[in-house]
Amino acid sequence: MASQLRLLHILTTGLCLISSPVFLGQFQYSVSGNIIKRQASQDEWTVKCKVHEGKVSCGTEMSTEDLSFLCPCDSELKSLAAEVAVLQEQVSKLMAPTEGGGEVEPQKLEDKTNGSSDESGDTAGNGETSIDPGPNTMEVMGPKVGLKERCSNTSECQSGLVCDSAMRECRRGANGQCSTNHDCVSDTTCDIESRECRYGLGSSCSLTLEQCISHAACDTVTGTCKGHLGSHCNVDANCANGLLCDSASATCKQKPGGHCKDEMECVSGGSCEENVCKMKFNNRCETLSDCQVGYVCDREVHLCKYGVGHQCFTGQQSVCEHRAICDSYSNRCLVPLGYRCISSEECMHDSVCDKETSLCSVPIGGSCRGTTTANNVCVTGSECDVTSQICRTVPGVQCMSTSDCKAEYICDTARKVCVRMCSDDNHCDEEQVCDQLSRQCKTALRGTCSSSYDCSGRAGCFPQNDGLENRCLLPVGEQCKDSSECVWNSKCDIGLDHKTCRGMVNFTCQTSNDCAADLECDTRLLVSRCKAKRGNPCETNFDCVTGTACIKNEYQVRTCERGFNASCQSFTDCTRPMICDPQTATCKLNIKAKCETTSQCSTGYVCADVEKECIRPINGKCGDDPECIRGATCMVKQGLGFCKAQKGMACSTDFDCADLHNLTCDPMTKQCRRALGGSCEVDRDCMTGFRCRDNSCRTGCPGWADAMVYGGHCYLLHAIPRAQASAQEDCAHLGGHLVAIETQEEDNFIRAMLMLQSIRPGSLWMALYYSEETGWTWWYPYTSSQTSRLSFRPPWYDGYPSHVEDMNCGYLDTSRDYAWLNARCRDRLPGFICEKSDESHSDTY
Repeated sequence: MASQLRLLHILTTGLCLISSPVFLGQFQYSVSGNIIKRQASQDEWTVKCKVHEGKVSCGTEMSTEDLSFLCPCDSELKSLAAEVAVLQEQVSKLMAPTEGGGEVEPQKLEDKTNGSSDESGDTAGNGETSIDPGPNTMEVMGPKVGLKERCSNTSECQSGLVCDSAMRECRRGANGQCSTNHDCVSDTTCDIESRECRYGLGSSCSLTLEQCISHAACDTVTGTCKGHLGSHCNVDANCANGLLCDSASATCKQKPGGHCKDEMECVSGGSCEENVCKMKFNNRCETLSDCQVGYVCDREVHLCKYGVGHQCFTGQQSVCEHRAICDSYSNRCLVPLGYRCISSEECMHDSVCDKETSLCSVPIGGSCRGTTTANNVCVTGSECDVTSQICRTVPGVQCMSTSDCKAEYICDTARKVCVRMCSDDNHCDEEQVCDQLSRQCKTALRGTCSSSYDCSGRAGCFPQNDGLENRCLLPVGEQCKDSSECVWNSKCDIGLDHKTCRGMVNFTCQTSNDCAADLECDTRLLVSRCKAKRGNPCETNFDCVTGTACIKNEYQVRTCERGFNASCQSFTDCTRPMICDPQTATCKLNIKAKCETTSQCSTGYVCADVEKECIRPINGKCGDDPECIRGATCMVKQGLGFCKAQKGMACSTDFDCADLHNLTCDPMTKQCRRALGGSCEVDRDCMTGFRCRDNSCRTGCPGWADAMVYGGHCYLLHAIPRAQASAQEDCAHLGGHLVAIETQEEDNFIRAMLMLQSIRPGSLWMALYYSEETGWTWWYPYTSSQTSRLSFRPPWYDGYPSHVEDMNCGYLDTSRDYAWLNARCRDRLPGFICEKSDESHSDTY
């Protein structure tokens, strides 16, 4: 093997070079530049064997033995020089044409540099010399054969060709360039458009490569080449999914129901309607939707035919679907006797669709001439009378008239069945009477029943209030003797001439004649019901006609009157204590009237939570104090009165409070309280932060005259520029420390306190300090406690605290909604807040 490869691949230059692809086992070796490549099947990778400046460097992807075959090392080249010369001379001799011409057969050649031959040799039977093979001999490979030349395997063919196993010729493989089909391997054809060898319709193909002939693609389901719309075909399997092979044109076309642009894209016999292929009359179909409008798909023969009811002409054969024929009477496709039907309209003249059998049959009384009892064509419940040749009703079954029934039976016209007739009550069972109108035994009034057919006279079968059983009772509008004869929720009402059953409250009605005299039929409801008229007694609003409500009047009697939100024009349209609200033109409760919700009160009033009365709200217009909500006062200025909150009442703004000079809305408690200087009796009368001293709301605590007080602490604002350390010293000299906000409530107070200040610096130092050991803490350098941790979520401004170096001190910014920020401790901010304990603490804030 070593001699074989050296002979083919070592040149006198010493370079590792392969002039053409060479097969070794299952691999093919070739050279691209100075890179040797090894290929197996469709996979290709590079062997790390390179030649540079006459030297060969070998990688590790191949064994040392394989590499020595392809890339002999430098040290071997000199010793092999003589061997190369000898081998090349022998190859030249052996490759020379024989006397008889023809191809040169591979022969065994001795490697003379590494062994000796058998001098005697042997002579083959054909007269050619055979050299005894030694340990270093090889099979000499002839030159590569070209296109359409004979071969036994692909290794004998030139690059780009494969050996066609069927034809034993070198030919182009898939995607190879071609001129005729003979250029391509047997399972491919020369595509006219691309001039490449491609797989034909039905052949296996690769989804990742374009290997099919033009106008075809590799089907993802079958893995075979399928034709596109309009491509040539022989069978349906040649066409892509959704297409059929049109036998007339031998091309792939859209099947019925497929999308189309014109009729040419549909299979023969089809048309393109609204971009969908539909089959014309008498052409093949599979489903109803395959046919044009007006036709149906006859599933017996799979052809588009006239459906039942379609117009036809006498004498036309096979134009109707299989279950119908062309009726000469109507010139329409109709179903004959004994065939399946859906409705009587489908059946031929003088026949009906039997509901029991769904077959076209002769109705009762119809002619059944030409049939026998064994071949009955009459509807269910009847049979063909042999004598009269007419379909007659079987006793106890369906009938049209008494003439359809046998003797002593009559036809119940309501139920259409033959029943035994009676002449008096003696012919009937207990609880039954002989109904003189129908001459049938029927259930008497108030007797149990299963349907209205069981009841005598004009009675019907109705459920009772208890829901246990149905009874024969009189419906509304029928004459009665007493209310027990009437249907539930109705009564025997006295009329002008006689008593009549009429509905009571909430009885379902059609007109007011169905209702008792004091009621009317309210047709404005989803289901019309009898309702009490205006002024008539009631128990609930549900009893009253639309637009009224059940209201207890001043005499404590409940009657139906115009209710809340009923339309009105004047106060007379509404029942007291309601008035006609001029703003909404609807009936609303007047002032001081009892209410449940504010929506019941007139415009400008609210329903007080405690009193449940309609009264004026805070800031509502008023004439005197009683009109205002409890605790409020009616303040009149310049002839206009408004309800204002008194001290301690809830408020939203200062405008809600009674005296703008003495009362203000405390932002902490949202109550009206005395401002600074206002009169007071206890601390709670004053705004948060103030104290009641000498009946006057004042600031201050021991040592801090202008301080505000909250929760046992004093707070004093300083508008003096300071660094944080200097601010700490100033507070310590005053007996306190920089403010430390311990709770959310305290933070809310600080905000409220600052809102009341006439001078409010933008940035104010707090006792907030950061260190890597403790994080953000409260720092008191001149107190015994020194530090304390934060006890609630701090309201940092967006993007803070900043992690810039040395920004370790925190402050409060009034211009940023009192949020917290951090800065360098040496920065001079415009102010700070001092805090200390209130030794005289007595407030209850």
